[in-house]
Formats: sequence, C-alpha cells, structure tokens
Amino acid sequence: MRGRATHAHIPTAVMARYYAQRAQAGLIISEATGRGSHRRAPGAQRRSAGCADGNSEAVFVAAAAALDTLGIAFLELRAPRGASAKRQIVPALRGAFGGPLVLNQGYTLADASLAVASGQADAVAFGRPFIANPDLPVRLARGAELAFPDAKTFYSQGPAGYVDYPMLT
Repeated sequence: MRGRATHAHIPTAVMARYYAQRAQAGLIISEATGRGSHRRAPGAQRRSAGCADGNSEAVFVAAAAALDTLGIAFLELRAPRGASAKRQIVPALRGAFGGPLVLNQGYTLADASLAVASGQADAVAFGRPFIANPDLPVRLARGAELAFPDAKTFYSQGPAGYVDYPMLT
C-alpha cells in the first residue's frame, strides 16, 4: 500500500493526503471539461482500482459530494453483487450524490431490476456480460441462457473474444 495505511488498515496522514490529491485531480478535470462522469470502486483491493485502507466510505462519500456540486453527468459505482461489505457504501454515496447513479459488476437482470426499482440506482451497467453476449438485451428479454466470457480474450489481438460468441437464432 506504499505506506498509505498501517498493516491494521488504519489510515495515516500520508493516506489522507494521497486520496485528497487523487480526488482533487478528478475534480479539476471535471471542472475543466464541464460535464463528464466518474467511475469509482470503493472497497477494491487493488491500488489502481480503489481504496483498500479500511476507510473507503469517508474517502468515497466525500468525493461523491464534491462531484455532486460540479453537476457531473453521472457517477458509476463498481459495487459487486453479493459482496455485502462493499455494497454497504451504496446508500451513503446515494445520499451524497444527487445525480444519476449507475451501479456495475456482477448484477443479474433480477438484481439490476431491484436496484433500479428500489431507487438504489438509476441504471445498472453490464460490462462483461456484453462481451460474451453481443445480443444481451435480447437474451435478457427472452430469459435466455447467457454465454460465459473468456477473460483471456478480453481486449486481445485478433478476432477471438470479439466475434466468436454465438448469437441467439
């Protein structure tokens, strides 16, 4: 963690400064461009994806509140389905950010429908399922089985993983 938190995941002053700088950079870009969007991944365990210091709620809720004041187009939140500790932050972010909130990662049609119907989100994005199911909306509407994506072919050279997934007939 490059010294941003102790081994017990207690935030340090260095961690607070680091995340303040990261948030500030995104805010500066949003101010300069007028109306963009942001994707956040609270609870992610990779340094590049989020904050693994045990204090993600304070960091991400503050960032969401700041983004709300800028009037960004939408906030996308990587909030894995079924990972309760990671999803507990969604209501706090929803309270801090009044714009459109898009959830992502591991949602089924039923989970996505519930999230939107309950007001937890304005939309749910389907990333990986679209890679393996170019006809995803049709499959979801018909209740058809989904093809499983092959992660080894994600963003690779050549046609494998791009044009070889079967379409419904």
